[in-house]
Amino acid sequence: MDKTILDDIRPYYDSEVPAAIARMVDDKILVDVVNALFPDYGIEKFKELLGSIKDVNDFQEKIMHQVLLRLQKTTTDGIVFEGIEKMEKRRCYTVVSKERDIMID
Repeated sequence: MDKTILDDIRPYYDSEVPAAIARMVDDKILVDVVNALFPDYGIEKFKELLGSIKDVNDFQEKIMHQVLLRLQKTTTDGIVFEGIEKMEKRRCYTVVSKERDIMID
């Protein structure tokens, strides 16, 4: 089996992040994305934020966390977690949701 067959859709490795950020900064659609998802940022401020990103976790914390909060605020009535208080810390659980969204993956 060709192990590279899914390379186009796999997550980035940390070592690939700087090049991916550079491509993102040069993309013409970035201004539209920033205006829609980060209306309080100007494009230059957002590009500075992107330039500060060093790895995948950094991107998740600095960008995607804000994107998800904005999507939650503008497209849902909220997110509800129920029953967490009944879960024991030292046990494993399978969590089932009624909804699934690729953004959360």
